[in-house]
Amino acid sequence: MFKKRYEKNEILEKICVASRIENLGLFIGSGFSKAVMEDSGKTALSWLELLKNICNEYSIKENFFKEGFTYPLIASKIIDIIALSEENMSLEEATKNVKNSIAKMVNVSPNDLTRNKFNVYFSELKPKWIVTTNYDNVIERIVGPSAYPILPNYLFYNTKNILPIYHIHGSVLEPQSIVITNEDYAKTMRPSDYRHTRLPILMKESTILMMGYALGDLNVLSAIDYRNNIFSNKSQIDNSIIQMVYTENPKNHCYEDKSIIIYEFDNLSTFFDELIDYLKRYRSKIGNITNLVTKKQEEFISDDTQYVRSFEYNRNNYRTDTIKFVNELDNSYCYLYAQFIPFLERVFNNVLTKGQRAYQFHFYDYYLNIFLDLVKNIDVETVPTIYAAFLVEKLDVIAVYIGDTPGQGYDAYETWKKRKNDIPSTFINFVKTSLNELNNRYYLQKLLDIG
Repeated sequence: MFKKRYEKNEILEKICVASRIENLGLFIGSGFSKAVMEDSGKTALSWLELLKNICNEYSIKENFFKEGFTYPLIASKIIDIIALSEENMSLEEATKNVKNSIAKMVNVSPNDLTRNKFNVYFSELKPKWIVTTNYDNVIERIVGPSAYPILPNYLFYNTKNILPIYHIHGSVLEPQSIVITNEDYAKTMRPSDYRHTRLPILMKESTILMMGYALGDLNVLSAIDYRNNIFSNKSQIDNSIIQMVYTENPKNHCYEDKSIIIYEFDNLSTFFDELIDYLKRYRSKIGNITNLVTKKQEEFISDDTQYVRSFEYNRNNYRTDTIKFVNELDNSYCYLYAQFIPFLERVFNNVLTKGQRAYQFHFYDYYLNIFLDLVKNIDVETVPTIYAAFLVEKLDVIAVYIGDTPGQGYDAYETWKKRKNDIPSTFINFVKTSLNELNNRYYLQKLLDIG
């Protein structure tokens, strides 16, 4: 079966864009803690190792691990055996004891060298939030004072200067919050469970970098299923799911599997080094774009009329290049419209004034071509509403001058017949909803064939 391929730099770019617009979330599993602790020369237990250690602590001889049981079912069986083996011990007390034991086993910390290294990675990457299925607080120790752990029974929230770390399966900070048995997992699947509702929303609204999970991990598949199937709303920005998958021989490209972009790697520190290096180069590129935006702002507000005239007559492709530049900017640069719209107002007013002089009807054609150049690639759903409304207003102004009757512009009418299909249907629909506010709606209805 064909799997869509991506260059690794394409995926690094997606991560960098999400970081810059503060839309990056991390979804972290046990493999992350293991890699961090190994970097420290220490050990973090996998789920299997954790359950085996519990069996050893309570002298349980039954071998559950060869019978194909799921880990939550094994945990439930272990607790049943402990409760039966201890006189007058309830299941609740046995569960409490096991979770206390688990909290002690997973409460590990990386050394200062590793902690500082990964702190730099996270500080550069600037995730908006972290969701983890880990019980340990390795992430909090890495992030430092800005880390804000959130346990399953608390509401998720995000405020300035903190990094929320949502432990959806519990935390060593409150051992009884740990989700490990079949019964625990059953509770998380209840429709009324906060995690069950909050997680898909969080994931739907963000670009997600997953690390510490194997390919096909149940936690990952469940989260993706929630995200894709519970809410079908479209996003106006690219919200990808990228899963880091460890392998000894990583592919030199990425590929898509079950709506997830797979990025193979063989060393977590090496991956982060490459990502941060790319991020720095990306920021340099964005800095250049920001400088160009600043230059455009200066042109738009300049008293020098050369920019207005160059836009009007498209001298040296100034109008073409300016429109292309503005259209290709992402939403984080929407502030440029605060100068672009008044600049366009000056252009349109200048052209209209010329057209209203005796025998200067050809300027109506100039006006119309400027409008059509602006509108032909507009996406009403993503541009600022005030900009779309401004263009509707300009179409309303010129509509009365487009036609083949005395006082109208014949050239403009010919242009309209040739180019009216350049106007996107979404913009025409926006015009329809605005008709009651327009002065020349009769002419607009006739030109656009709308009621």
